[in-house]
Amino acid sequence: MSNNPFATTDRAEVRFREFSGNIALQYVPTGSPLIEALRSAAVIVLPYSEPAEIPGRFPSASDRLFQRLGRDLAPQRVEIATTDDDYRELVLHGGELVLATIWVGQHVLAPTVIDVIANLIAERIRSPFGDRPQRVKSKLLVAQPGGVLEFEFEGPAETYATTMRELLRSGLPSRDEGG
Repeated sequence: MSNNPFATTDRAEVRFREFSGNIALQYVPTGSPLIEALRSAAVIVLPYSEPAEIPGRFPSASDRLFQRLGRDLAPQRVEIATTDDDYRELVLHGGELVLATIWVGQHVLAPTVIDVIANLIAERIRSPFGDRPQRVKSKLLVAQPGGVLEFEFEGPAETYATTMRELLRSGLPSRDEGG
């Protein structure tokens, strides 16, 4: 995953990346009407593709994840970094569930975001229809002064919640440290 993580398990890691401003804004074209909405959002669902690639491509179930985040984080504002017209879902088949990258503007919201994702994964595992994921690939970007903490998970679906909660406890600064 990374060359220099500061917290890690055999399935996931946390690293700090320096960045000025809202990293989610690099996923939309300059001058886009989405920019103002993204600037004021507490949580943003980001496309699967890197910013330089084709915009608006999201892993399957991103719309459901976006809706659940909006419901469970209310009254916090949750946005998705695309327009309805540009939204495209990439349906991946097989045993791996690839999730959209999620940007979180306040670290106090990160545990709730993890819970929403964990519930979505649990539903997919229990579902009698479609592919039941064996593995999950996920990235959570949590805004911090001067950059973002990247929480990256790639491992067994049933270990997602426990692993990510453990990384949140080890990777986020305590209130005494100014976080």
